Formats: sequence, C-alpha cells, structure tokens
Amino acid sequence: MAWVGNPETIGLRTELFFVLLAISVAALVLTVALARRLSARHGVWDATLIAGAAFVVVIAIVQYVLPEIDEVPEQFSAVVLWRFRVAALGIQVVLWTTIGLIFGVLAERSFAERFGQRLTVRAVRR
Repeated sequence: MAWVGNPETIGLRTELFFVLLAISVAALVLTVALARRLSARHGVWDATLIAGAAFVVVIAIVQYVLPEIDEVPEQFSAVVLWRFRVAALGIQVVLWTTIGLIFGVLAERSFAERFGQRLTVRAVRR
C-alpha cells in the first residue's frame, strides 16, 4: 500500500470532513450565543457549562448521523494501527501541554508587566 487510505473514497472523506468542520464552527458560534443568553439567568460559569454540554451533544449527534468510514484493510496489522493511534495521541498531549504551559508563562509575564503584580486568583477577582 503506497498511500494512506483508499483513493476511491478521498472525495467523500474530504466532503464529510468539511461538512463536520462547517457544522462545528456553526455550533460553536451558537454555543457562544447560548452562553451569553443564559449568563443573565444562570451566571457566567453555569451558562458556560450548559452551553458547552449542548455543544458536545450537538457534535455527538452530528457524528452519529454522518456515515462511518472504515478503511482499514483486513490484512493491516492491528498492532501497527494501535501504535500509530497511541503515538498520535501522545503527540497531541505533548503539543497542547507545551502550548498551554508556554501561554501560561507568557500571559503571567504580560500581566505582571502591564499591571505590576503577579497573576493570582485574588488579582483576577478585582
């Protein structure tokens, strides 16, 4: 196999990817609007949790409705597939942990330079 996936289904897979992407962006915009609308009645934190849960439900329904594509050939090694998935997950963990930590350090430094104090819970609540 010289390619990843089945070239006969690449058009369908690409189309489904962009459909899911468009629905996700639309659902995200609606989620923000829902959170803002609910914040007056439930508070910002609870409204955010409710809207976030609604987003997860909408995306779960969309993924359930969209057709499933399973292109792994029967002769493909399950061990190789499992190792690839674990490696891909590990890459995501390292990537997002690094981005989060670097952003945290830079945000704290920026806050300290701008306001002359360290970022603490007490400083945020003011």
